[in-house]
Amino acid sequence: MQHILKIFPEYFDPVRAGDKTVEIRREDDKTFAVGDSLLLCEWNHDVGYTGRTCPVQVTHVLRDPPYVPPGYAALSIRLTDR
Repeated sequence: MQHILKIFPEYFDPVRAGDKTVEIRREDDKTFAVGDSLLLCEWNHDVGYTGRTCPVQVTHVLRDPPYVPPGYAALSIRLTDR
């Protein structure tokens, strides 16, 4: 499944560089699974979407308390396009 998600600029650049490999996301209206594709769309409070995107794939999902609060998932991600 593909998910299109907002990401703030301070997190977008490290993901794009390959330095940030985990995303913490709320699972209120969606559930993430290993193999899912995420299209991370940079979003800025001042201008909205910037037009920059970064495709990644979910390689691991952690939902276990006490490591991750209920309703959230820690997603290990890997870049799929540079």
